[in-house]
Amino acid sequence: MTTSVSSINFTGAGQTTTAIGNAVTVNIPGSIGTAIVGETPTGAVVDNNLVYTLAHTPIAGTFELFYASRLVATTDYTLVGTTITMTAALSPGSTLQANYSY
Repeated sequence: MTTSVSSINFTGAGQTTTAIGNAVTVNIPGSIGTAIVGETPTGAVVDNNLVYTLAHTPIAGTFELFYASRLVATTDYTLVGTTITMTAALSPGSTLQANYSY
């Protein structure tokens, strides 16, 4: 999702959408879990930090990680439960965001 998007409309019975900060959570009954879009994992983006934490454990195959708005290759991190471990430190001040279902 880019900053140029101002709204997304979900329709259908029973769907709920909540927004906290920059993260949007969409729950669509009958789908694979609850979708998280744009979650900023906890952990400081500083020269020596490699570990970041998600709010929930992603369903296998649903996780995407973005660094400075670019999709991160799965070879550049490991994901175990809610813990993301980068293979190299990120540049200070850059943004890290995750999309996934849980």
